[in-house]
Amino acid sequence: MFNNDRLLVQILLLALFGACLWVMAPFWSALVWGAVLAFASWPLMRLLTRWFKGRESLAALVMCLCWMLLVAAP
Repeated sequence: MFNNDRLLVQILLLALFGACLWVMAPFWSALVWGAVLAFASWPLMRLLTRWFKGRESLAALVMCLCWMLLVAAP
């Protein structure tokens, strides 16, 4: 009986994982692009943090404003 309960839990977890993947499917390209942009802009973030004397919040604000201008301006 215990083995059947364990198998049922494993099957339900696998079904839940599959449902999560199915729900996330439309967002994979946006997630990948976000990861690429974050990786590519990390050196600039470090430079801005040094310029602002370790104030990471201000550097993040400047980065967000720059990205918004780059995306919204064209």
